[in-house]
Amino acid sequence: MVLGSYDFMTVRRRLLLLVISLVVPASLASVSAAYVAWSGERFEAERSLQSTARAVSSVVDHRLSSMVTLLQALATSPALTTGDLVAFRQQAIDAVHDDGVWVVLMAPSAHQLVNTLRPFGTPLPSHPFPETVRTVIETRQPVISNLFLGPVSGQYTIAVDVPVIRNGVVIYDLAAGVSPAMLNRVLYDQKFPESWMVAIFDRNAVIAARNHAPERFLGQSVTRELKLYVTGQDHGIAELETLEGLPVLAAYSRSSDSGWGVVIGVPRSELTASFRVSAMLVLGIGLALISAGVLFAAIAARRIAQPIAALLGPAAALGRGERVPVIRYGLREVDEVAAALRTADALLQQRLEERDRAEAALYRAKQEAEDGNRAKSRFLAAASHDLRQPLMAANLFFESLVRRFPSSRHEPGVEYLRQSLAAMNELLDALLDLSRVDTGSIQIDRQDFALEPLLMDLTDAWSAMAGARGLDFRSVPARVMVRSDPALIKRILRNLLDNAVKFTKDGRILLGCRRRGGDIVVQVWDTGVGIPADKAGQIFEEFYQIGNPGRDRRHGLGLGLSIVDRLARLLGHAVHMRSVEGRGSLFEIRLPMSSESSQSFRPTSARASFWGSGPVVAPRWQGRVVVIDDDSLVLAGLQAICEAWGCPIVAASGLDAAWLVLGQNSEPPPCLILADYRLNEGRTGVDAIVQLRERLGWPVPGLVMTGETIDFLAEDCHRLGLAVIQKPITASRLYERLASFCETGESQ
Repeated sequence: MVLGSYDFMTVRRRLLLLVISLVVPASLASVSAAYVAWSGERFEAERSLQSTARAVSSVVDHRLSSMVTLLQALATSPALTTGDLVAFRQQAIDAVHDDGVWVVLMAPSAHQLVNTLRPFGTPLPSHPFPETVRTVIETRQPVISNLFLGPVSGQYTIAVDVPVIRNGVVIYDLAAGVSPAMLNRVLYDQKFPESWMVAIFDRNAVIAARNHAPERFLGQSVTRELKLYVTGQDHGIAELETLEGLPVLAAYSRSSDSGWGVVIGVPRSELTASFRVSAMLVLGIGLALISAGVLFAAIAARRIAQPIAALLGPAAALGRGERVPVIRYGLREVDEVAAALRTADALLQQRLEERDRAEAALYRAKQEAEDGNRAKSRFLAAASHDLRQPLMAANLFFESLVRRFPSSRHEPGVEYLRQSLAAMNELLDALLDLSRVDTGSIQIDRQDFALEPLLMDLTDAWSAMAGARGLDFRSVPARVMVRSDPALIKRILRNLLDNAVKFTKDGRILLGCRRRGGDIVVQVWDTGVGIPADKAGQIFEEFYQIGNPGRDRRHGLGLGLSIVDRLARLLGHAVHMRSVEGRGSLFEIRLPMSSESSQSFRPTSARASFWGSGPVVAPRWQGRVVVIDDDSLVLAGLQAICEAWGCPIVAASGLDAAWLVLGQNSEPPPCLILADYRLNEGRTGVDAIVQLRERLGWPVPGLVMTGETIDFLAEDCHRLGLAVIQKPITASRLYERLASFCETGESQ
């Protein structure tokens, strides 16, 4: 199909004719008439702007120099010679008559000794830029800082520092904090036209004052184009845009003394105002010339537009995925575009088919991987009860035998058995923690809580462990409220501390906090083996350990950091690591601060160790413990350990069996009902405790044992006034819980 009869002429030639017919007549007439006037006006405007920028830069230098003079005068104060800082503070307040200026006295260590913004004796932070203090001490010359956020004032500040010299030695750094409001007054005093844009910037090209919207742009960098100019030379002029996007002719000047600079921008519309009058005259003449060209251009444009418009149909067909028709338009470039559309259509269809096949294969592979991962997690979650039962029984029998034969405690075989049980406990807990995260069964209890008690509790637990290995353990808690899940945060920090202790042979470990903006960063530092740079991406993988290729269980299982990473992502917190091989590592987690104020606390003490030795003096029990568990091994283990402690016990496999024993012998009365959560025939320990309470006629305290990862159980038990203990239960943990319910003191 052919649309009409067209000359075989290229689009380029026809467009060239169109441009010539429109532009050339008007350009020849207008350019020659406007060039001379515009060049003269622009030259005068540039020279005037440059002079003004230099003048304002000199005023800024003068204001900063006046602060240096004031500080040098204060530096001669006798109070500084005698060390009477209270008197010096009053002298400084009397010497400064500007609300936007305050005086700071610092020791050579950069620590603030006096700050006129705070009463004397108020704890003050160190200088945020200690290198400035070192420069003042080394050069013995005044130093003018860049704009920065003051740690005491909490606002943007310019610091002017001078040395205080006595007997040829710099004993203090005397500084003046200057508010940007002083520089804004400098701009106000110059009475610039309202349309001009004027700004003062520091050595880093950061805005310190501005005549338009100073609060909005304070602390921001100048535009990228202006920054390139001022970096290359101290003064000049350029056409650029303001931060608001307004085109201006800008003159800039940077002081060679302070390094601070000034930029003045005049809207281009003002510079071209006079030029518009001349342009209007030229336009009238040019219109007549352009009109003649328009007639010819319209004819040429129509001959070009028709074939191009005809391409819309094939292009739309390509967009809809339809076949592109074969059409000839009589214009070479248009025909070439049509042929390219047909080629693109064929290639697109081919790639769409390949993409569909690849996506289908990827989806199948992803589904298989996800199904396998979910199956693994469901297996671990479902099997947790069955896995914990025999392990708990083994723990209890082991402790019972060790108590019955105390001399065997230090036998090698007994010690190896203890280590094996401990390793099995650790591995099972870690695997089940991973299972809970993967299956999404962890319920997040996000709340506002005080961070310091949690950190002190960790300090109590880990300082003794670190001391036993000859390590110096220190903590620096902060009285601050954060928002997260305290139990999960504690688990994360426990794993980080456990890693630090395991992989630090000598040196120290530090647990502390830092404030970053509106967040609190909790950090764990160590001087351990460190992590090679090429291994940093692998340490959060399961079972991966640095320097333990032999899988020595004494160095852990390699699951701690994997749990840390998954729990942090579950909570939405960021975990970061920095390390130097052979020198140590830093792990940190960032927590959002609560809007609540900090609160007082009472540090918690360390809890009993995993293999605690139990009571030295035999306890006196106030009643019997009723134990209900359908697993005969666990039941026998519980009975053996309770008898070793001298605790009266009623051991039964179910509710009816327990009631039968209690009915035959009611003395002494039960002081606690200890029941496994999963019992025979679909019954639960919660039901057994509730029913046994009803039969006894009074609310006997209840403790539910569980080896499963179900979070709703804690809610149900709390509602019924029952406690929960997680399996596998060690002897020391079991004794601690039983004693809290049934122990009344020592036997006589």
